[in-house]
Amino acid sequence: MRFSHKAFSVMRAAEICQRSALFWLDADSLFFADVPHSEIDELLPPGAVVSYLARKKVTETGFVGYNLDHAEIAGFLAQYKSFHTEDTFTKEKEFTDSFLFDVIRKRFERRGAMTHDIAEGIGYKTHHVLINSRLGQFMDHMKGGRKSSGRSDLSDLIVERSEPYWAEH
Repeated sequence: MRFSHKAFSVMRAAEICQRSALFWLDADSLFFADVPHSEIDELLPPGAVVSYLARKKVTETGFVGYNLDHAEIAGFLAQYKSFHTEDTFTKEKEFTDSFLFDVIRKRFERRGAMTHDIAEGIGYKTHHVLINSRLGQFMDHMKGGRKSSGRSDLSDLIVERSEPYWAEH
């Protein structure tokens, strides 16, 4: 399946990671500034099982945080894995990694698990949520046709950005 590589990569990384926070980052992303260490707790609060970039339809999974110290993370990852190893994804309306991530996230939220929308709701106003979230302070995501230009367009921004990277257009 086209999107299973992400799921298996995350699961393998979680098995060998020696830290409490694991972040998935799509390869079509660019860091143009250092991420302050203090930002990690903002991106993945200690009580959250996962952090993500919410959008209207499905989560943007180009950047996702997993709290490997959280009591619920093993169950979260086990459900993610079973979609692919037991073909249970075929019972869902869609098969993309974003849709399947949301299915599991919503199950855990209904059970009372805390999750964290990094974008704090901005994704309900724009499809290009990453650069309009706090992540846009230090990174860009060249999703889709943006790969050929090597950066997101200023028209993708709905928030004011003051970082030099955004002024270089």
